[in-house]
Amino acid sequence: TEIEALRERRKIPEHIRRLLLANAFCHNCGTTEFAPGYTLRMRHGCVLIEGCCAKCGAEVARLCD
Repeated sequence: TEIEALRERRKIPEHIRRLLLANAFCHNCGTTEFAPGYTLRMRHGCVLIEGCCAKCGAEVARLCD
């Protein structure tokens, strides 16, 4: 399903993709961005971004519908 997630992500305009990566919620330090090395998966027909907080390294995720 990672390949399917990549296909779906490519349908999103580049400037929106950057906004999604720069706008995640970290339970340790609040709103933050994803650190490099995040993964993409399909979850309930939407792209799920999973990775680490760029500030503190805690696990963060964002569902892009």
